[in-house]
Amino acid sequence: MMRDTLQRFAKEVLRPAAAGADDAADFPEAVRAAARELGLNFYAVPEALGGMAAEQSVVSNVLMAEDLGYGDFSLGATLLASMGVANALTRWGNQAQQEQYLPAFAEETPPLATFAVNEARAGFDPDVLATRAHRARNGFVLSGEKSLVLLGREAELLLVAAELDGAPAVFLVEGGSEGLAFKEDPAMGLKATSTMKLRLDNVRAQKLGDDDFDYQAFLDLGALAWCGLAVGTCQAVLDYVVPYANERIAFGEPISHRQSIAFLIADMAIETDAMRILVWN
Repeated sequence: MMRDTLQRFAKEVLRPAAAGADDAADFPEAVRAAARELGLNFYAVPEALGGMAAEQSVVSNVLMAEDLGYGDFSLGATLLASMGVANALTRWGNQAQQEQYLPAFAEETPPLATFAVNEARAGFDPDVLATRAHRARNGFVLSGEKSLVLLGREAELLLVAAELDGAPAVFLVEGGSEGLAFKEDPAMGLKATSTMKLRLDNVRAQKLGDDDFDYQAFLDLGALAWCGLAVGTCQAVLDYVVPYANERIAFGEPISHRQSIAFLIADMAIETDAMRILVWN
């Protein structure tokens, strides 16, 4: 039922809005309103805090990503960002952090939230971070620069990766905090997400979770979400190409009758199925 709903949403809402959103480099408010009606964030918030999550399911989250990617990669990524932050809080946030932030994600108008992990340098390694965290009175302060931050200055809550005591960690930063600065950082294929460079200058933050936080799992689950989006987008391309090749007439017959075309499409189908099976596994 969830997949049927998301697939209709992808076809009827995301795909028709995609080209205009890409041209305008902005996420359409009408799409955001339609997404709120779906209540995706409710699936990331525990029932005790007003959500619908009886348990966390990586499989369900990846299937959501795949179905949203089937509509549009950029718009799907934007919608998943806030849900991903709620998932991270549910999985690793301590009790105080969950009580402080998660109830808002179960409200009629949930907050916009995002991740800030990437840094603008060649061969970026998320285990080797230039952004630094230092202990301060009642928390931490962060300094450094992040790139490709989805939602950019719109985000009301950010999860920022930074090095602390020689090891990577993730921190909660509230949008509008003193010392935050943004600069446009447009990215091909992600223009509708309003990607930004983020500069942190002694920004106050909370460390996500306690000693049970698993940074590698944090990275792996984020990568799975991107993979799910990619699989959905590839399936959308394949579903567009097959009828086109069957209906496009050249030299008196459909172009799909040409082996050079048919074999190319067959390879696309094989690769898409292989990616899907790998991601699900």
